[in-house]
Amino acid sequence: MKTQFGFTLIEMLFVLSVFLVMASVSAVWLRPQYLMFEKEKFYTQLKGDLLYAQQYAISRQQLVVVYMRPQENKYLIMESSGGKPIVEREISQAIKLGQGTLKPIFQFNKDGRIAQFGTIKFSAGEQNYVVTIQIGVGRIKIVKE
Repeated sequence: MKTQFGFTLIEMLFVLSVFLVMASVSAVWLRPQYLMFEKEKFYTQLKGDLLYAQQYAISRQQLVVVYMRPQENKYLIMESSGGKPIVEREISQAIKLGQGTLKPIFQFNKDGRIAQFGTIKFSAGEQNYVVTIQIGVGRIKIVKE
C-alpha cells in the first residue's frame, strides 16, 4: 500500500487562521495610511488644477472660473463663456470642504491674476487644512491648521 503525503485538515485550518489574523491586523494598520494618501492626492491635484486654470487663462486670454461645490463634494473649472468644463473633479468622501474667506466661486483674469484672494478650508479626518491663494499672481499655499 502506498502512503500518501499531504496536510491534514487541522494543519490547513491552522495556517488559514494565521493568515486571516495577519490580514486583519494589516488592514487596521493601512487605514491611516490610506487617509494620508487620499489627502496628499487631493491637495496635489487641487494645486495642479488651480495652476492649470491660471495657465489656461493666460494662454487663451480668457477668464477662467473655479466653482467649489461642497454640497456635491466636487469642484469645476470652466471658461467664463460657459460650455463644457475644463476640469471637473470629484472630492473623496474622506475630505470635507469648509468655509474659508474665499467665496466658492472665484476666477482667474486673462493675465493669470486671481480676481479675489483668500483661503479655502478643508478637513480630512480630524485634521484641518487651509489653502491660501495669494493676491497677485495667485500663488497657492497649503498649510495644516
